[in-house]
Amino acid sequence: ARQVVVVGSGRSSLKMERRFVTSRVDEAASLLATEGRDAAFQAINDQGGRFNFLGSYVFVLDEKGETLVDPSFPNMPGRNLSGMTDSVGRKYIRELLTKIAHSDTASTMFFWRPHPNDVAQRKAIYARKVSVDGTAYIVGAEYLLPTPLWMK
Repeated sequence: ARQVVVVGSGRSSLKMERRFVTSRVDEAASLLATEGRDAAFQAINDQGGRFNFLGSYVFVLDEKGETLVDPSFPNMPGRNLSGMTDSVGRKYIRELLTKIAHSDTASTMFFWRPHPNDVAQRKAIYARKVSVDGTAYIVGAEYLLPTPLWMK
């Protein structure tokens, strides 16, 4: 008997609940605080681990906006993201850094185009600041927000 197996792939824009993202970020921040930088960074960087989920992933920045853990560009550590702009020109990482400088947590919204000809999608970042041995780390994740009818 011959078995037929169908393999496929696609692109989806799953919207996830904010609570799911905040719990993963909070869990990663707690791991960093309790287990230390090396163990936490290894767990956060694990492509098959619990901090890489539904097309989103946890990242870690320093207070200047430089990447310490960046699963989307694992071979490019230390990129400074503070000058990044969204599809309408907002410096959303700088905005996040400003907010989190005065709080333990912060969120920001931005517009993102997966491809140049795509309609801009609303995304958000939730981040938590954690201090380990006198060094502040910003642990965060971005996620898609529901699209209002007027944007479709």
